[in-house]
Amino acid sequence: MTAPLPNFDRKPLPTGFLDEVRAVVGDRLGTGEAIRLQHGSSETHFDPVLPDAVAFVRSTEEG
Repeated sequence: MTAPLPNFDRKPLPTGFLDEVRAVVGDRLGTGEAIRLQHGSSETHFDPVLPDAVAFVRSTEEG
């Protein structure tokens, strides 16, 4: 038997954070629900936990 996951209280991102990330990765920053659901789901029995955004970086310098 597995223990239930704790209920995490998510805090909003700081104002301007996504703008700063977008300045680095441009249109490779996805904030749409479909892409966030794809990256927030797994093949486990746990409910999806959507990230605020998904960044597709090209190098470690961008990440």
